[in-house]
Amino acid sequence: MTTTASAQTPARAKPWVLLALFLAAGTLFFFANRAAYKAYFSDDDLDKMGWPTVLSNGAFVHEILTPKLSEGNVRPVGYLYYRYMGRAFKWNYRPWVIVLQAGHLINVILLFFVLRRFDFSDFAAGVGALFYVFHAALIYIYWQPQYIFEVLACMFCLLTLLLYVRGHWILAIVPFWLAYKSKEIAVTLPVALLAWEWFLGSRKWKRLIPYFLISLNFGLQALVVNQTIAPDAGYALRFDPATLWHTIAFYSSAIVFLPFAGLALLLVPIFTRDRRVWVGLIFMAALFVPMLVLPSRLETVYWYIPMVGLTIAIAALATRVPRWAIALFFLLWFPLNHIMMKPKRSELLAHGDQVRWYTAGLLEFAKHVPPLKAVVFQGTPSFMGAWGIEGAIHQVFGLGIRTAWFKDPQVRKALAEVPMAIVGYYPVTQTVKGLLRERDELE
Repeated sequence: MTTTASAQTPARAKPWVLLALFLAAGTLFFFANRAAYKAYFSDDDLDKMGWPTVLSNGAFVHEILTPKLSEGNVRPVGYLYYRYMGRAFKWNYRPWVIVLQAGHLINVILLFFVLRRFDFSDFAAGVGALFYVFHAALIYIYWQPQYIFEVLACMFCLLTLLLYVRGHWILAIVPFWLAYKSKEIAVTLPVALLAWEWFLGSRKWKRLIPYFLISLNFGLQALVVNQTIAPDAGYALRFDPATLWHTIAFYSSAIVFLPFAGLALLLVPIFTRDRRVWVGLIFMAALFVPMLVLPSRLETVYWYIPMVGLTIAIAALATRVPRWAIALFFLLWFPLNHIMMKPKRSELLAHGDQVRWYTAGLLEFAKHVPPLKAVVFQGTPSFMGAWGIEGAIHQVFGLGIRTAWFKDPQVRKALAEVPMAIVGYYPVTQTVKGLLRERDELE
């Protein structure tokens, strides 16, 4: 690998020292985020905890292997998490978070070894990994199971990069494919591989062909599908300048908690000739492209995969900055990071309590009614979406029942079912009450 960094062999720590540091970082991470185990499922979790548990293994195998876009099981690798966790633990939230946080810590370790493969010293690689593991913008990643898709996609992207840089480019196609099948953001990963070949590799362009063919296949299908959905749909892609400026403004303001401060990252190459910085920033920009055309999906947590590229640039800077300056940075950074996390933690815990009380109320009500054919809901927690409410109802009363909001135009169909119940949530008493109808009114 050719770089403009020092030609000296990077300093390497002894294996037992690395193990001790990993354990220390993992312990610190656990205590810093132990409150996550007091949170609860989100709307998206409740929506996904049911149907993946009843699909056949063959259905998942088919969706993982097919080169076609799926209309339903579009992220089969991620949905396997819901399949097995839902079957094994159902409403027990703690194991869901344990697996989620373990996945994040595995990614941090993989990131460390990716940085080593970029010829960074263990100290510089550790600086990049330390910045990544605790960033406030990523708190949802290790607090809410719904972001398992990002965790898995990042894991496979890191494995792809690690294998490709080591020269195992054929084998690296497998995790690249699985990365896309975990989250579509991975579709632009070949651009990052191209950057590595151009600036640091041997410029063996032919081995990039299968990666770009895979990317082109799924990318073109997504563009075709985009022509058939409404412009205001949740996953509609928009390419107009106003949308791009809006999304760039949002994400550039999230990384260091100042408006547009992230755009200053583009100036970093001016201060260093290290080609690894270029690779890192291109990785970051490329993996952000899919999110920049999705204005309805703005979340700071989507920095998770692009931030891998940022850590490459940070590790490069760590090789040129005095260690006392790095220590001072983290001394200031961690308190600020903690301050930025506090309101998000409080919000997650408050929302989690509401969902827990709501689902507990549904479960208690279900004990006193016969198997239902329909449930009409009203009076729900204010922040919960209809898909989350319906997901909770399906989890409690069965995947096959009809659900409807009491103001929905289709509610008459649900009301006509027998037996049927109308359920409502009362936030003051934190209870769910319901009315049961067991007979048709005409009988």
